[in-house]
Amino acid sequence: MPPVSPNLPDTPEARRYNQRKRWLGFADLALGFAFLLVLLLTGWSAACATSLSVPMRPAATPSPFCSTSLSSLAIGKLVAFAMEYYGFRLERRFHLSEQTLRSWL
Repeated sequence: MPPVSPNLPDTPEARRYNQRKRWLGFADLALGFAFLLVLLLTGWSAACATSLSVPMRPAATPSPFCSTSLSSLAIGKLVAFAMEYYGFRLERRFHLSEQTLRSWL
């Protein structure tokens, strides 16, 4: 097999894949910022800050900080899941991955 020259132009399929992957990255970034903005505007960040200043609790009672943090983490993962799934489908569509949905999950 001859060596690939670095000066060859990209194929139209490679350009389409790179463009979609780039837009996926921008959309993921925008969703992340939007989620942080929602957290700030709804007061969840204030709830996290005030729950840190709560007096001592019994050991069996979970702190509000823990539940607020875990719920915001879970919501953030759900928001990002759609982007990750689209990335999985994109790689499958352009034959860059043979991974099954089950193994991806």
